[in-house]
Amino acid sequence: MSSSPTIAKCGDVEVLRTLVTDLESELREKAAENACFEAEIRTLQRKLAKRDAEILRQERELHKLRVGFQGNSKADAYTYLRKCGSAIDAR
Repeated sequence: MSSSPTIAKCGDVEVLRTLVTDLESELREKAAENACFEAEIRTLQRKLAKRDAEILRQERELHKLRVGFQGNSKADAYTYLRKCGSAIDAR
């Protein structure tokens, strides 16, 4: 007479308990690792946003310089660049 498939032997129960414990431990490790990766992603997203803002600022500044040079003589352009350079150095 065979035993019911839902009834496990004592040795099987211990193996299953060990497996469950190991899997729970592995799950905790993976969750902690995932949290670290998510924190790194947020940090990189903030850095990227700062760089995007800096690029946008520099594009605007370049546009102003280009507009400032249109119709100006070389002497005026040189003076304008010196003023811009002084302003940038003052930051």
